[in-house]
Amino acid sequence: MPCIVKKTFEAARDSGNALLAQVKANQPTLLVTLQAIAAEQPPVACFESVDPKGHGRHETRLVETFDVAGKLDAEWDGLIVQAARVSRLTWHKNTRSGLWRATEEVSFYACQVALGAEAFGQAVRNHWGIENRSREARGRSAAPRAGAASRAWAPGCPPRPACGPPAQV
Repeated sequence: MPCIVKKTFEAARDSGNALLAQVKANQPTLLVTLQAIAAEQPPVACFESVDPKGHGRHETRLVETFDVAGKLDAEWDGLIVQAARVSRLTWHKNTRSGLWRATEEVSFYACQVALGAEAFGQAVRNHWGIENRSREARGRSAAPRAGAASRAWAPGCPPRPACGPPAQV
């Protein structure tokens, strides 16, 4: 079966565009390779953002970028220049009890151009907004993805919040 994601990266390159895409389990070799790179080398850049205005949610996102040139299989060499690990720590408020519960999610992204961590995070965040509006328009659930993973935050990047949910306003 042909690799549709690879063909999409090639089409973007051949048309003079650049692609940023989430790497999921349907690309297991690429995903495992990006996870290994992120585990073995320090990030090139980090950016942390906090969104306290999420209607019963308080979300902290950490974007860490990694250079991957020369570290991927030959089929991806030249198609992907940079990768990012985006970690989301979200506190959800139970409106009945007033208690907060935390969820963590880690996603990996591949990009054809080098971006700063803040620009990478903004591009990913903008895509989430498009995806959420698209789901709402089609009447589908925007439920969180299963399989969220937790991890220790990388050295040299902003530390994870020490404890507990955000202060109530």
